[in-house]
Amino acid sequence: MNPTITLDVSVMDADHYKVHKFKKDRNFLKFLEAIAMDDEFSEVDGVVYYTGKKLNSKPQPKAQQVRAFHPLGYPDVLTSFDRASVNLTDIYRGCTGFLVLSGPSARELDLSLLEKPGLLKMCVNNSSRLTRPNLWTCVDPPDRFLYSVWADPTVMKFVPDSFRNKSLWDSYKDKPIFDRVVGDCPNVFYYPRNNNFVPGAWLRDTSINWGQSGDHSFYDYDLGKNVSGVRSCMLVAVRIMAMLGVRTIFLVGADFHMDPKKPYAFDQDKGEGGARSNNNAYKKLNSFFNVLKPHFQAINLHIFNTNPKSGLHSFDYMPYEDAIKFALQDVGDPSQEQTAHMYDNIKDKRKRLKKEGKEVNQPILTGLWDPNTYQLNAPTEGKETEAEEKQPDPPSADEVKMAQKLRYRHKDLLETGGYWASIYPELGKTLHVIKRRKLALAKGDPAAAGGCRKCRKKRRRQEAKEGKKEQDKAAMAQLKMLVDVAPLQFASALFAAISKNPDTMKNHPTYRPKTMIQGKNRYFRLEEIVAGADFGD
Repeated sequence: MNPTITLDVSVMDADHYKVHKFKKDRNFLKFLEAIAMDDEFSEVDGVVYYTGKKLNSKPQPKAQQVRAFHPLGYPDVLTSFDRASVNLTDIYRGCTGFLVLSGPSARELDLSLLEKPGLLKMCVNNSSRLTRPNLWTCVDPPDRFLYSVWADPTVMKFVPDSFRNKSLWDSYKDKPIFDRVVGDCPNVFYYPRNNNFVPGAWLRDTSINWGQSGDHSFYDYDLGKNVSGVRSCMLVAVRIMAMLGVRTIFLVGADFHMDPKKPYAFDQDKGEGGARSNNNAYKKLNSFFNVLKPHFQAINLHIFNTNPKSGLHSFDYMPYEDAIKFALQDVGDPSQEQTAHMYDNIKDKRKRLKKEGKEVNQPILTGLWDPNTYQLNAPTEGKETEAEEKQPDPPSADEVKMAQKLRYRHKDLLETGGYWASIYPELGKTLHVIKRRKLALAKGDPAAAGGCRKCRKKRRRQEAKEGKKEQDKAAMAQLKMLVDVAPLQFASALFAAISKNPDTMKNHPTYRPKTMIQGKNRYFRLEEIVAGADFGD
């Protein structure tokens, strides 16, 4: 029996992946055009099915995939010393990078792995003492940072506009430098900065935001309060890496907890008051990244934390060694590359491969898409046959888009209530009650919030008879309170529904076990809820 190859377009679009190539054609839309009149292909609900001859009778090679890059169209933020505009946008198009911060946990890792060729590293402040970076930035006065970084022409440095004529400090001899300023150093670029944090404009602002002053604030739904009064070099570093085109960032040394006895990964002391101030700032920075995360996902920017004990909870954890392997998967080991025949004409290369019996063209797709790992996994013969027999209906594009969401707050759960109700119909009643309360509050009529139509009419007649023309303020206050807690109410109902029928969720096509859902006191992975985690845990 010939294997059936399925290209799930909706899933691939949701995760910003596309088919690597079809023969010589890398354009996926052209590929769809080419198969439009081909009887061996069919498209149903965004899924392309191939039922023709077997593409390759030999053992299938590992499937290839390319991430679709999403340029942002940045304004020219950077300038040179003479204030000429410099455009470095997307010079690291789609690359993976490591952001090395100053937490002591960085010392527990084998940082020599970062010296492998092909790894992009960005450091902040004096974390450059741990590993030599390609990129570096700071927000504090330049005399606080290592002189070797300022003098190193191979390190690309990004500093605030006002630092052009600032003094440096000789970190070798521990004395001031009088004959050189920041503007005399090589490979330095300058950026304007602001301290008015606006999540929706953060990635595309004409200046780089480094936090929030005490005069401005934003509302964090997770904390239930306004957040302000914190600034951080880490915000600048993430913005610069995104601006340069980096789309996967691994955080190293992001402890988000400071112990005054061991505050940094390098030799530097910190008083108890300073450590306490930093710890308060770390809590607020969690809120910053929580509200920025949807905007990161929109441009396919993925950030992972390599410290499992970190106080930064906004990003998923990935072991440091796995992060190194992930970053090196494209570059590989340069010492193993061969130079023989590389100067040959490409036609001669193909003829030689064909004569040697090697595969010249990769098949269109030979794997099954795993939305949890973002990988194409080559199936075994048994799995292919099983997939042929079952042929489950693929989820719709909307379902897949919702399934790809990585983090749901209470508010997000209520906004996507229709999706959850499509899995658990019993949630429809809860949604109906919440909708009725919202309409009643908008009308200013608490009597419209519940009960059957006859009961509501009877209640209004009774009130009119008793002379209650104005709405009861206590009833309106009660109704407003019920509307305010509606997201919490729906989240609790969802937990109960999943716990009651976990198999319904596990068997749903869009089930993603690593999705984070907010409970009463903390976030739970969906797999934890399926396993029986309680809303109030």
